[in-house]
Amino acid sequence: MIRKHARAVALMAALVVGVAPAATAAESDGTSAVDELVRLNPGTTADEMRSAIAAEAKASGRTDQEVADATLAEARSESGQIGVRQNRVASSGGGADKSKRLGKARQGGDVFWYDSATDHVGLYTSAAYIVEAPGAGKVVRKLQAKSKKVPSKTYKMAVKVSQAKRNASAAWATTKRGKAYNLNFAFNKKVTASKYNCSQLVWAAYKAKAKVDLDSNGGTGVYPGNIRDSKKVSIYSKKQG
Repeated sequence: MIRKHARAVALMAALVVGVAPAATAAESDGTSAVDELVRLNPGTTADEMRSAIAAEAKASGRTDQEVADATLAEARSESGQIGVRQNRVASSGGGADKSKRLGKARQGGDVFWYDSATDHVGLYTSAAYIVEAPGAGKVVRKLQAKSKKVPSKTYKMAVKVSQAKRNASAAWATTKRGKAYNLNFAFNKKVTASKYNCSQLVWAAYKAKAKVDLDSNGGTGVYPGNIRDSKKVSIYSKKQG
């Protein structure tokens, strides 16, 4: 989770100018930026990362090295959300400290976020139902909010768009039920995809139907905390139970 100002400043500098120190630091301990990105996104491969880096470089007009450096800086800042902790629980929605029930939202299209063993976000399709990409090895699903177990510290937030756009975004996400889980958070900002992870699903739904970008820092990946920190959401509840 991004909590410290200095870390956020360093990340933004990397995203804007593609600073080299990220890759240099990785190389100093015998690993490349690609290798470290794979380590921080368990289940991905070096070839997948190289391909994603090359595609982003072509699209953005940057060099492969600049993209790798900026993406690695972001992945390091967000590694508390997924990555290393994903090794332990194999899920962006995992964790043992889930003692409460999620319960209802104010309206469809609202977003929930929590920090457990890994950060997780999902989307309300109505006040009583949610859609989410629950974790590695699982598929996008819809379920009753009251059946979802969460930690006490669970945020609920409304996206700052019209209710019609909230409803359309939620309906779009629901059409992705059955889609496999995307292990790559570093390059997950794709609306049309064969796989979705938790933050990608929420981001893509609002990008597709409301034309808003919920990624708070504009990096190549959108992580759960990026959505929580977006200026385009309003948090109205921070505790369950």
